[in-house]
This record gives sequence, C-alpha cells and structure tokens, in this order.
Amino acid sequence: MTEIITEIELYNEEANYEVSVSVSWEWIDNGIGTYEFWGTPSIDVRMELEQSGFYIDSVSFNEECGGGVAWTMEHADKTQHPKLWKEIELWVEGQVEELDPPEAYYGEDEDDYYDEDDYYE
Repeated sequence: MTEIITEIELYNEEANYEVSVSVSWEWIDNGIGTYEFWGTPSIDVRMELEQSGFYIDSVSFNEECGGGVAWTMEHADKTQHPKLWKEIELWVEGQVEELDPPEAYYGEDEDDYYDEDDYYE
C-alpha cells in the first residue's frame, strides 16, 4: 500500500515549545470481506486511511522555556536529552492520536455527486 506522510506543527502551551512532526498514513481495508446476501456472494472493500506512525523532526523552545534563550532540538539531538525527549514524545503521541486522516486523499465527497432526490421523484 502507498504510504502518505503529512507534516504538522504542534504547540504545547503549558511547556512553551513547538514540535515539527511527520505523520505517516496507510490505506487499510476495513471492509467485512466476503459475504452472501440473499444467495448472492459479494465482497465488501472499504479502504480507509489509518495512522501508521509519527516522526519528530524538531522541537523549538522559546526564551521562557529555554532558560532565557530560544533554541531548537533536532531529532539527532535526542540522545543528549533523553528524559526531555521521552516527555515530548509522549505528549506528541497523545496529540497525534486525535488527528483525522488528511481529507485531500479521499477525493470527492459522496454528497457532492449523489442527490437522493434525483432518484425518488
């Protein structure tokens, strides 16, 4: 399946830092599969985007949080501040779980081209 990556910025108001995150999405078949309806066999396929993971690119701290100095921690710097990085990772994980899939990859909305009134006149 094709992997889709979206880049987002998250801001933690309590801790005063901004996080650049890449979120991965994959197409998953959530259909019920094969079934039979009144003796007619069929297959239900319902492709949906689901998160497959995230990657923290960088964390930017403002002067208030950074001890009077604004600074940025890149992903490669995570070993220098493991406790802080883990805390940020846990916060980001909670934020990313609440994200909806990017609508741009779903195409047209079904309501845009299907009007029930056209079929029941």
